[in-house]
Amino acid sequence: INSWSGKRPRPNGEPAPIIKEVPNYPHVLLATGHYRNGVLLAPATALMIRDKIIENCI
Repeated sequence: INSWSGKRPRPNGEPAPIIKEVPNYPHVLLATGHYRNGVLLAPATALMIRDKIIENCI
C-alpha cells in the first residue's frame, strides 16, 4: 500500500486565490492558490482571467 500527502495550495501572506500578472513577465497570468474551493471558484476565475487578457489586448 502506498500513500501520498501534500500541502494544499494555500498562499502564505496573500489572500486566496492569487489572480494576478507576474512582474517582469507581461504575458504570464497566475490563477492559483484556490485552496479547497478550486472547483467552486473556477468560473469566476475564468472570467477574471478573460478580462485581464482582453484588457491587455486593447
